Order: sequence, then C-alpha cells, then structure tokens
Amino acid sequence: MRVALVHDFLLEYGGAERVLEVLHEMYPTAPVYTALYNPKKMGVFGERFAGWDIRTSFMQKHWVTRRFYSPLRWMAPWVWESFNFDEYDVVISSSAPYFAHGIITRPETKHICYMHTVPRYLYGYKTKMNWQKYWLTRQYGRLLGLYLRQYDFLAAQRVDQFVANSEFTKRRIEKFYRREAKIIYPPVGIGSRFKFQGSRDREYFLYVGRLVSSKHVDLVIKAANNLRVPLKVVGDGLERASLEQMAGGTVEFLGNVSDEELGEIYSGARAVVFASEEEDFGIVPVEAMGHGVPVVAYKSGGVTETVVQDKTGVLFGNLTVESVSKAMELVEKRNIKASDCVKQAKKFSKEKFVRQMRELVEG
Repeated sequence: MRVALVHDFLLEYGGAERVLEVLHEMYPTAPVYTALYNPKKMGVFGERFAGWDIRTSFMQKHWVTRRFYSPLRWMAPWVWESFNFDEYDVVISSSAPYFAHGIITRPETKHICYMHTVPRYLYGYKTKMNWQKYWLTRQYGRLLGLYLRQYDFLAAQRVDQFVANSEFTKRRIEKFYRREAKIIYPPVGIGSRFKFQGSRDREYFLYVGRLVSSKHVDLVIKAANNLRVPLKVVGDGLERASLEQMAGGTVEFLGNVSDEELGEIYSGARAVVFASEEEDFGIVPVEAMGHGVPVVAYKSGGVTETVVQDKTGVLFGNLTVESVSKAMELVEKRNIKASDCVKQAKKFSKEKFVRQMRELVEG
C-alpha cells in the first residue's frame, strides 16, 4: 500500500508534530508533503526530522513567502492543489491552521484527515497571536476570513474520513463542516518518549508548552509570584521576553529541553499548571499524569476529557490570577495519587493510537 503524509508546515514543534512523528513511524517510507520546512526554527526538535523524505511547496523557494507565510495564507489553496497524489493508495493529512486537508486526490485514493483543530482564527477562537490588536491587521483578517471560510468548508468536503483528536474537536468539525468524525486521541508515548523517573520530592510547579498568548502563561507566572512558590517554565515562543520581565525571583525559564531532561523535570514537579484556553486536546496534561504529576488546568476544551477533577488534578473555571492561585493551593491539599494519574494517562497511549489508526488506514 502506497501511503503519503501531508502536514501544514514544519516550522515549530508541538502536539501536531508529535502526531506526525508517530504516523511516520507507522509508515517510514511515506513522503511528507508540507507548505514549508525549516528545522532550525524548531530548535532542539529539528533533528527529529533528519532523513525524512520531505517535499515542500513553491512557498519554500522565495524568502517573501517563507517570511510572511501567515498573512499570505490566502495562498494555501494553491499550495495543496499544486501537489500530485495520483501514485498513492492512501493519503493522511495532518491539518490545523494551514488547511492541509485541502489536498486533491483521485476518487479511488482514500484521504484520511487527522484534524488537530479547525482554523481557530476563522471562527473567532483564541489564537497564539493577537492579530486583532491593530486596526489594519483586523480589517485584513476579516476580509481574508470571508474567502478562507468558504475555502475551508469546500476543502473539508473532499476528505473521505475525518479523525478528531477529541470530542471537543469532533463537535467543531460537525458544526463548521457538517461532517462526522471518528475520535482517536493523540499518542502520548510516555514509555517511549521519556524514561520514567519515579516520584521524588516535589519541589516546584511546572509549565510546559509554547510561550504564546493563547496559553495564558502570564496568569501562571503571576500566580506563582503571588504565592511565592517556585515555578519552572519549559518552552519558548513569541512572548518569552515579556514573560521574563514580569517573572519574580521564584520563576525559572528553561527554554526547550530534550525528552530526557523533560522526564527528569516532570519527576520533581508538584503539579503542572495548564491555563490554555479551549485547547483542542492538550498533550502536556496527559504527559504530566503519565509521570504521576497532578494537573492544574483551565476547565475548557480537551482537558475536560483527560483530567479527572480531584482525582488527577484540579480544574479552575476562570482565567484570572486569583482562580489559578486558588487551584494551585487546592491541588496540594487534595489526596491525589501518582498511581491514579498514571492509570488515567494510559488511556491515551501511543499503542492505542497506532492500533486505531492502522485499523482505519488498512481496514
């Protein structure tokens, strides 16, 4: 069976790229078609894609399109329709903000789309960049949205089978595309990605993820400042400089770290704090639970499907410093067992993802 993989772009490393990695493990000879590829922008994670057969679009050839790919996303239809998939039996698209599901295949070729999220900026949801902050970008975005929403809907009708990463995403696919979707949770490969460090003395709170506005890392830092508790911040992003300025003496920024380092960091955490707004799934809370670490999380999106209130973590209801602070205090008062956290995390294992995807692809 001839399989091809399609991914929005390879310019950063997050949950979507982890899913792509596992899909590539399943089908190692499959080429990966993508709009843009720059391993240097992915930092320590760029080496993960070395040796892959990565085929980029015409946008890769020009510095203007490489630099301004975000405002030039009106070019996305031409990107995906420029690729030829005639030689493949199955094409798996890994789609989020750049419409990878917009590819065109032969009628006899099965197109399976793993949808990480519908393009959030098209439907009024929080994005990593506040593009509505300035009048010019706000007007440009509104005009662009009129065109791209129509394209997004039409592109979705080409897909043979949608796969959603959560019930939350499934409902959005049904709402905006009028399509049914099968839920297959993302692979959280705790056993393979990390060496389990056991449970040592819990010394600090922990944030793991990109440092962008939609993650509300500022609330986590301000809560740590107010409580005067140690907080380690793992990750990088557009807001790192401003976040470092507001951080108190108990907050430490570690940047991007390797899997081995992250496993060690998890093992010393009191709890992982996750304030992301309407996260479609949220791999970090599941990783944390896989290390026996409780989760403090904003009660929205996919987190409500993964974290069990008062058993594996504490969910808070408001995006305020006070709400985050209270939840951080409560999590240490709850009798949360590491074994319960690990048991919950195993429901989202890599093995389960691989089995379900193979049944779908090869069935």
